[in-house]
Amino acid sequence: MRKQQNNKGFDYSKVIKPRAGSPYYYIHIKDEQGKLKRISTHERDYKKACIYYDIHYGKDGRNPVPSFGEYYHLYTSPDTNPRFICAKENGGRYGLERAKHVASDCRLIEGPLWEKLPTVMRTPINMITRRDVKMMKEIVIDVKGRRRCAQALFQDIKAMFTQALEDCLIEVNPAFGLKNITYTKKVVSTYPVEFITKLLALGAVAKEENKAEQWAFILLIATTGMRRSEALALDTSQLKPGRIIVIDRAVKSTNKDDIGLPKCDVQRAIVVSRTTVEVLKSTGVIRGRIFDHGRDWTLRAGKYIEKIYTSTYGEECNIAFHKFRHTLHSLLLGEDDLNITYIQQYFGWGHQLLLDSQRGYTHFYTKNYEKIADRIDDLITGKKSPCQQDKGDSEFILENWN
Repeated sequence: MRKQQNNKGFDYSKVIKPRAGSPYYYIHIKDEQGKLKRISTHERDYKKACIYYDIHYGKDGRNPVPSFGEYYHLYTSPDTNPRFICAKENGGRYGLERAKHVASDCRLIEGPLWEKLPTVMRTPINMITRRDVKMMKEIVIDVKGRRRCAQALFQDIKAMFTQALEDCLIEVNPAFGLKNITYTKKVVSTYPVEFITKLLALGAVAKEENKAEQWAFILLIATTGMRRSEALALDTSQLKPGRIIVIDRAVKSTNKDDIGLPKCDVQRAIVVSRTTVEVLKSTGVIRGRIFDHGRDWTLRAGKYIEKIYTSTYGEECNIAFHKFRHTLHSLLLGEDDLNITYIQQYFGWGHQLLLDSQRGYTHFYTKNYEKIADRIDDLITGKKSPCQQDKGDSEFILENWN
């Protein structure tokens, strides 16, 4: 073995050695547990391998790059998010809303990562292996399940290594080519319509206990299918004549004043039922935010409704906000005289959610297929013209406009 020393007398031969079967020189270094690790320099020339060692580990053998835990923590705030900072400097498409969303997800999973993979979190990011990334993937599945949010979170973790590669913190991306989490669609569950009717009858009890606001919030969601974030952001300025609510804002985080666009940026205007109008009137709000609270308040409101429901009817219940949305969707799709497209627009489904609803509610769609087939027959045989079809739709819209 050649013995090369720098001007301070450092002997590289103790840490840079060849490896059988490989044309590259490897760095031999011990981790915090004293376990020997061999890291490729990707250099065939010994002098270049020594330079690589100086750049990445310094003369004292310490790795100057951040640990994965330190680098991961940067993504828990938009102000320190490396991808967001890079996008601002170079004009990328990685915006503030995206950075906020990533920060929220990363904070949620940071604790479990430190709890279950403390050694990996303390490992320098350029020493993270593919096996380490796969273990992170399993923890994301344990915490989030096989859902879209888990897919997005693991994709963000993979993107961290891509950014680290662009910032020259790592030589090889250990997450490159790893498959994302397989999504398993959950069975859509709904409430029986009688359950909503019983909730509606609890208004008198809630008013007696000065909890009308909590009851009104639950019933607003139950009778409109609004998302919880949309209901929390509801302002009297969104209420228009003709029982119209313009849904163009939503609470984006745990901060009640963090207002942005609804999910998937889908804005819509809906006509609400007269029952919903009476529910909103019960809040007594004349101007401003109708429910000026954060997400924690909504959870307490749900627990309160569960409590008075059980005491009134002697039955256990579980308030799940999004379940009301699926309930109304299922009930309306079961009505033969309602246009499916209008129902989907009413609930503000995004493009991907439209595809999911088509898969999840197939048994409701099939009952309308016969009408489509009959209409094709009519058009081909000349019994009805496309103009007549358009005229009928226009009359329906005009009749319901006011």
